[in-house]
Amino acid sequence: MIWNKSPMSRRKRYLIDKKFQLKATYLIIGIMTILSIFVISAIAFSVFYNNTEIDNILKIQDHIIDFLNTRISSIENQTYKDTLEKISQNHLINVTTLNKIMRYNNILLLSIIIFTIFNGILLYIFLIRRTNRISGPIYVMSNYMRDIINDKQPVPRSLRRKDELKDFYELLKQLVYSLLTKEDR
Repeated sequence: MIWNKSPMSRRKRYLIDKKFQLKATYLIIGIMTILSIFVISAIAFSVFYNNTEIDNILKIQDHIIDFLNTRISSIENQTYKDTLEKISQNHLINVTTLNKIMRYNNILLLSIIIFTIFNGILLYIFLIRRTNRISGPIYVMSNYMRDIINDKQPVPRSLRRKDELKDFYELLKQLVYSLLTKEDR
């Protein structure tokens, strides 16, 4: 049994009209997924490009430091050797910093992907619950119509507080009462 007789009771399942609810949900999630893919792809391309450029800069700096080491190491001047030592230390600091930036970029990209997947799951749950507020009243109204078609007297009940289509539902109840009173006469 899907509906309890109490107007404030909760329904036991959320997929009342699977075709409508899943179609609406998948349509919205599909659009959001396509938009997310474009945004994440642009970010991923940017991260990959920037990390590649940083890596190329590091390689060039490594070659420069290696070149300076081979040239200056043969010179006996201590000032040159001290300068080379400072350059090498700064180079190591730069390499460490740039590697941290590249790791951070990758973590940021992964975080965006995980957030988007989590957001999609939440959106799915939200949309199923939201479409349930439309499907539930339609289900109740359809049962009323079936009862009338089968010459049974429908038993009206209140919709839940957050259900949609309340005005239409009230109009249908008035129609049912009108038919019942005409039939009694």
